[in-house]
Amino acid sequence: MANENRKRTTLTLEAVAEQARETTLRFGYHVPTLIVEDGLQTLFTQIEKMAEAHEARLVQMYVRGIMIARTGVVGVLQQAFFISEAWMSTGTSSDTGFIPPSKHPQRKEVLIVARYAVRSVTQDGVVFEMKRDRSGRLAGMEEQDVGQDVSGSAFRSPLMEAFVAGLLGSLPGANEQSH
Repeated sequence: MANENRKRTTLTLEAVAEQARETTLRFGYHVPTLIVEDGLQTLFTQIEKMAEAHEARLVQMYVRGIMIARTGVVGVLQQAFFISEAWMSTGTSSDTGFIPPSKHPQRKEVLIVARYAVRSVTQDGVVFEMKRDRSGRLAGMEEQDVGQDVSGSAFRSPLMEAFVAGLLGSLPGANEQSH
């Protein structure tokens, strides 16, 4: 009887970020992971191999959203998280144009925990710089201030947006869930 009155606990960005940080420190890496909450349950899924090119990763995430929606296990989406390693560039653009973060001379290896809250249509996230020793072993992680970028934009994850677009567009009753 007591279980009937218990409310389901919703994941927080802070809790997911801390668990991701601990997992990364323990194993030295983090497999790209999606977490989907629909108010009744939480679905965890890992992506074993991310595409190389950014555009291909966007398509991969969009298709992953469609695939999860078609399983029928997700009801009314509340929030989704995406945990992945990435490169973040910290310098300015060069005179020759855009340099991908993975090739930028002032890049940082990071762990990103992105959250998309459906009702408020907001995104936020936590970024940890991954610090390695000379042998390449993960030696520590330091949270980075992601606040707003130089254009004044808040945190956003194009990969998370692609996933949510695929998922919401393919769920039964999709027209009621999207905006």
